[in-house]
Amino acid sequence: MDKIERLHIKVAKCSKCITITDFRKFQMKAHGNFNSKNMIISEAPAGKSLDNGKFWTGESGELLRDCILEAGLKLENDFYITDVVKCWPHINKKNRPPNSIEINNCKKFIEAEIDLLKPKNIFLFGKYSVELYIKNKFLMKDINGQVINLEDGTNLYPFYHPSYVLKQNNLEIEISYMEILTNNLKKVFET
Repeated sequence: MDKIERLHIKVAKCSKCITITDFRKFQMKAHGNFNSKNMIISEAPAGKSLDNGKFWTGESGELLRDCILEAGLKLENDFYITDVVKCWPHINKKNRPPNSIEINNCKKFIEAEIDLLKPKNIFLFGKYSVELYIKNKFLMKDINGQVINLEDGTNLYPFYHPSYVLKQNNLEIEISYMEILTNNLKKVFET
């Protein structure tokens, strides 16, 4: 058993958060390509995606998957996929943002995933995933779609979470978001 398998076993056994009742998590096989140098980090699992057994299967997932397909890629083949918080945060079976306690409890897991897999490019969806790297106050509108180069050679690509974009209910915003994301994906995979 390798280190990433051991880490996933630890994640599966965790029940530390008192704010989460059923501790639903993704199975290890759902995380995509463990050998990819490209990682996607989102905020937390969604109920619909957990029901389907794979990341990004709801409306937000359709938007992301459309961009990935437009760039000539496939989510599960070209990326390792994970979340900041490993269990599904919900209220009465409705998705909710993770809270600071849940994020802090899971922080060691996401940091270990990054350390073990050493991705070259990390796509960060939503402010909670961006906050893993940017500790100062920031506005998502100022960094959405930008490339942030870290000293260790890792490239960060922060984006609004697709659910935020869809909630704007504005086709122009959605199209712009999709163009920026698709272009970033193409650039990463052309090099």
